[in-house]
Amino acid sequence: MSGESEQHRCCRWAHRDHLQELRQLSQLILMHLQFHLALKYQKESVTGKRVLVYGMGGAGRSIALAFKQAGAIVFVDNRTRLKAVEFCEKVEGVNLYNGECCDILINATSNVTDLLFDKQKINQGVTVVDINYNKPSIALEYAKTMGAKAYDGKDMLFFQAYICDCLLTKKSINEDVAFNLYNKYKVKYEN
Repeated sequence: MSGESEQHRCCRWAHRDHLQELRQLSQLILMHLQFHLALKYQKESVTGKRVLVYGMGGAGRSIALAFKQAGAIVFVDNRTRLKAVEFCEKVEGVNLYNGECCDILINATSNVTDLLFDKQKINQGVTVVDINYNKPSIALEYAKTMGAKAYDGKDMLFFQAYICDCLLTKKSINEDVAFNLYNKYKVKYEN
């Protein structure tokens, strides 16, 4: 933009950066709400639980922050370990995973063909969550054979749609309504 003053150019850049921060914050809030509803629907409490989030893309980072805010002890890891290290350096109270036993294991990657978790860590007392919802996951199949609780990303996807509908139609988000709708959805489409 020729003729634009330096001050105007700086304001335009600051506004763009502010909008980016707002987008990231709204994505975090949405991810937190949908993941919270999905776990609450499954009657999973996270307070004080040791949680491993594998995958430091946008979804993984948001999920890790949501668990931290909910009172979990959060560990993170990533195929590219440096991403996990950098995340831990930026976010106080999130730990780099070094083989600790965890109560909840979350695959926040698109990888459904590899078992990303140590087999020795998956047993009846563990919950395994894979945020993927359209492909069967090796991690979830293995978790089921070991008697662990196993959830895919369908719950999250449904609750994301419910929350977005509430926001668009200016309705209050109501857990009872959300759970009732999800039960109806499951009866109609999963049987």
